[in-house]
Formats: sequence, structure tokens, C-alpha cells
Amino acid sequence: QAVALIHAQDAKNLPLAAKADSTLGSVLVGEGKYEQGVELLRKAMAQQSKQGGSLSDLSDTLSYLGQAYIYLGNYDEADAVNQRLLQLDRQLYGPDDFRLTDALEDLEQIQEKRGNYIQAEQYGREAVRIDEAWYGKDHPETAVMMTALAGALLQEGKYSEADQLLQDALVTQQRVYGPHSTQAAFILSRMEVSAFKKNDMKTALDFSNRCLEIYRASYGKEDYRVGVMLSSQSGIYINEKQYGQAEKLLRDAMLILTKAQSADSIDNAVLQVRLGRVLMLEHKYSDAEQHSRAGFEALLKQGNPQLSYLHDAEGDLENIYATLKQPGDVQKVRAELTSM
Repeated sequence: QAVALIHAQDAKNLPLAAKADSTLGSVLVGEGKYEQGVELLRKAMAQQSKQGGSLSDLSDTLSYLGQAYIYLGNYDEADAVNQRLLQLDRQLYGPDDFRLTDALEDLEQIQEKRGNYIQAEQYGREAVRIDEAWYGKDHPETAVMMTALAGALLQEGKYSEADQLLQDALVTQQRVYGPHSTQAAFILSRMEVSAFKKNDMKTALDFSNRCLEIYRASYGKEDYRVGVMLSSQSGIYINEKQYGQAEKLLRDAMLILTKAQSADSIDNAVLQVRLGRVLMLEHKYSDAEQHSRAGFEALLKQGNPQLSYLHDAEGDLENIYATLKQPGDVQKVRAELTSM
């Protein structure tokens, strides 16, 4: 109603109209209406980027838009928006202001998804440093950044430091928001990764189920975060050779993520690779080839030959094509990866 009134009665007040569009866009993103939210946010960004526009309002819009692109799995757009946001916030507030950490957190997440763990760690450490200086170590904002940093450290095999960060963050978030908060759930999702990497499948499954319970209660059963967790949990069952259960989880995750994100998103690509592996292990080679190939092609588009799931998909496709007696396709897969 506010947006309609502003555009109808005060059409010449472009800064106010842009701020109204931005605010409504952020609400739509919060409701999970990402495409509608992005449309309004891009409109606001275009207006606020013009000469004489409010840079502080533009900062808010870029922050909302970067988050929306992450939810949609559009990491190239999210990276570009957050790089612009970080540069703008440094210009507005200086190099050590707490407002920089929103962009730093998103950039850490983007680089972690892309497999650039050293760069993700750098963003995470800068964010933790800033928040500890502003808020102290036991503040929920600092806990968010500690959790983000821990994610990169886990991928680098720095388990001791990552586990300590996660334990400290969980204590803070449970104290402030409660044990069944979404803030605590996100930390549990990282703890699942830690337990899995240390081959403690029982603990990993416990963390995963606790996180899923909170996400479903808070966001609904079809939220993309539920899909990502189902995909992650399938890895536990694959490790335990319970392939039927893993396949079920992956197909449930696919129903969610294909609606929430583009087919070429990293989350969907990883899901396809995992499902292809499960089907291969179940000796369903034709179906396995379809999913492994889709994941492989999507990951190729990311342009990072170091992505672990890309090499997983390559190895699985080679095994599948060898079984199907298609040696030409084996050579084609190798050539595609080499050409990156």
C-alpha cells in the first residue's frame, strides 16, 4: 500500500519511491518470493545509483539484493553485488565498521560454495575481526561470523579451530535466541559437516536431524534450506552404504531445490552429482549417467577446476561409461575438464 501511494501521489520524489521499492523487495525476499523481490530491488538499485541518489539507501538495497541472489543460487550475480557493496560501505563508513560484515559474510559463503576456501577464510577472518572489535566475542553478530569462518576452515581441514569457533558460537546463539532458533540450526549444519569429515556418522546424523527439525518448523518443508540439508544428509547414508535411503533424500531435495533455484546453481549441481553416484552404486547406470552428466556440466560452468564435486562427477562418469562400454564418452569427459 505504501509503494502504491508513493508512486501515485509523489511520483517526482524518486529517492522516496526507490526506498519504498527496496523495502518491499526486502520483505518479499524474506517471504521467499525471491524473483518478485529481485525485480523491485533491481529497480531501486538503478534509481539509487543515479547521480544524487542516497548512497546509504543504495547500500541497504545492495545488501538485500546480494542475499536474494544467494538464495536463488545465482552466485555470479551475488558476488558482483556484494563486491560493489563492500567497496561502497568502505567508502561510506571506513575499513573497520560493523556494517561491512554483511558483505563479508556473503562473500565468504560465495567463495566457499565455489570451492575457493582460502579466499573464503580471508573474508571470514576479516568479518570476525571487525565484529569482535565492535561487539565482543560473546555477541550474536560475532557468532554469525564465527560460524561463517568455521565453514571455510572445515573445508581446509582445520578442524580444531573450526570446532572451537562453532562451540563458542552455539553457546552464544542458544543463550540469546534459544536452542530451537534458526541461528542455532545454522551452526548445527556446520557441526554436521565437521562430524562427517571426522567419520563420526552417528553424531553427524544427530546434528543434521536437529537442524532439519528447526528449519522445517521455521521456514516450511519446501524452503531451499531444507533441500540443502536433505542433500547433505544423504552423504551420511552413502557413507553407510544405505543407498536406498540416500536416493530418497536426494529425490526429496531435488523436488525442493529445482523449484527454489536455477538448474545450474551449485546446490542443484552438487545434488545431481550425489544422486548420480547413488544410482551408480545401485547399478542403475543409465539413470546415473543422466544425473552425473547434468551435475558435471553445471559445475563446468562455474569455471573452477578445483571444485571437489567436479572431480567426483568426472570419476563417476568414467566408471559409468566404462560399464556401459562407451569409451568415447570417457575421453570426452576428460577433454572437457582439461579444457577448463
